[in-house]
Amino acid sequence: MFDVKIRKDQPRWVTYRDWSRQHNSDIVYVNVFGEHMVILNSLKSTAELLEKRSGNYSDRPPMYMANDLMKWEWDFVRE
Repeated sequence: MFDVKIRKDQPRWVTYRDWSRQHNSDIVYVNVFGEHMVILNSLKSTAELLEKRSGNYSDRPPMYMANDLMKWEWDFVRE
């Protein structure tokens, strides 16, 4: 759909930085053949998403033993 050129003579981070500047955004999302990539190009956006908002984006597997087998209606890890 789009022609994305990645130069072989420079590190990938240079390409990612260029995409960030081209789209005027510190956060760039790329989907390459079903592989999802979120590229964070600044310390500020990295700290915001991975430190301050990590609870929004982290996921824990379901606790089958605690919830289903023991008939608990709540999840004490997520409460």
